[in-house]
Amino acid sequence: MNISVRLEGGLGDCLLANRFVAAIKEKNPDSQITAYIDSEGKTFQKECLLTLYPSFYKDIKIIQNKKYKQFWVDCQFGVDNYYGALENVPDDIREEMESYDKFYDLHIDSLKWTSMDFDFLRYFYYFPRPEINYKNQCDQKYAIFHLASNNLANGHRMKDDYIHDLISKISKDIKCLIISTDQTKNLLEHLENINNVEFVSGDLEKITNFINFSSCFVCIDSGLKYIAHACSVPVYCFSQQSYAPHYVLPSHKIRWLIHSEQNFPLHYDVDYMRDIIINTCNNKAFNLIPYVKNFDSQAVKRIYTINNQKTII
Repeated sequence: MNISVRLEGGLGDCLLANRFVAAIKEKNPDSQITAYIDSEGKTFQKECLLTLYPSFYKDIKIIQNKKYKQFWVDCQFGVDNYYGALENVPDDIREEMESYDKFYDLHIDSLKWTSMDFDFLRYFYYFPRPEINYKNQCDQKYAIFHLASNNLANGHRMKDDYIHDLISKISKDIKCLIISTDQTKNLLEHLENINNVEFVSGDLEKITNFINFSSCFVCIDSGLKYIAHACSVPVYCFSQQSYAPHYVLPSHKIRWLIHSEQNFPLHYDVDYMRDIIINTCNNKAFNLIPYVKNFDSQAVKRIYTINNQKTII
């Protein structure tokens, strides 16, 4: 069976959609899947998917442009520029996608995937492990941070003094690796003189490798957090869509910020963040209930000896 899927948006949206490709493969084990990436001709998403999941796709095609520069709809919420809609794909490309034996529109924002024929509930929190060669390049435990994005207009810019304070406090207890790129290096250079801090850069496979061996991944809201999820690494995310600690709007939880307890407002209390990050580095299970102070007590993890007087044979 030949199946086509549409992935729309940036790297994060494509990785969110990719987890449902795993569900589609489970339902259709003998299928060949072709992905159409609807991101105005950008090739980065394709390159990332081929690096992380080379066995998933028979082919990945790039949709070069949208049908309309703006695509306005009337809906129950009023008038909306619904730019990512399937109807905004050029007609010939849409016909091509729909000509396959099956077509799945995995546009995350549309929520169409909630009513498709694969088991989306089982795969909602599941991200397949990237298919790369793993090799630990650090000889000690560390937390890794992605606190500045190449997309400087995405609304998640963190203040320098907050980042400096956070890293200064955490690095006293655990090594801190800072993900840096050519575009963000100047935003992070104020961290260079802090003890126990190291900058890391490189291609996606190298960054994925660093994430995989970390004890905790701390980030702004970006696509890399889904790689951490895929590597079973605890995640804490700063997002402008989080209005209180451990909370995001339901509309964003179901789409992009799927682990509510892991999300925080921008510049949330430094000491609180330091404590949960260190706790999680020492005990991965804290990531499930990061707001507790004492895991053994509040999770009711029994540390016991047998009471021989009351134990009945």
